[in-house]
Amino acid sequence: LSMYDKGKWQYFDPQEIGLKGKIETFIYENQEAIVYSREGIARYADDQWHVFNNDDGLPGGNFALLYRDKARELWTANERGLFKYEDGQWTKVFHPKSKWKVHQVYHDESGSIWVGTDKQGIYHQEGDEWIQYTNDSSLADNEVFSIFEDKNQNIWVTTKKIIIVK
Repeated sequence: LSMYDKGKWQYFDPQEIGLKGKIETFIYENQEAIVYSREGIARYADDQWHVFNNDDGLPGGNFALLYRDKARELWTANERGLFKYEDGQWTKVFHPKSKWKVHQVYHDESGSIWVGTDKQGIYHQEGDEWIQYTNDSSLADNEVFSIFEDKNQNIWVTTKKIIIVK
């Protein structure tokens, strides 16, 4: 990871940052940089790096993604749950019944969240409630790769077997 500042390049070694693994995503917002690897998430602000941990509301390890929604809010997920970043803190917004692996988080036009998983289908937030859709509830397959919305607000889902429209 490198930054060009005042005519010079500054290199940041992930080990020096304290972040394990390969940096996969970089997001810059509100005078801070957020970097993501599967092993952790770190923030660069005021010329300092900070690796998020339990004290910041983020239990470490095995992160599936870093996602910025339409409202420009950041989300991440690991086997322990779905987390949202607000005001310098991570808040767990959903805790699955069992360990999960998240492939996709999607924020639709109505403001609700959709989470596609590897074996548990889709979780959809409707108000304060989370509804799970699986192949038992007409989802073609429980392995969901991507979720998106068309101009008519239909939700499209790609699974291991076929594409589905809700």
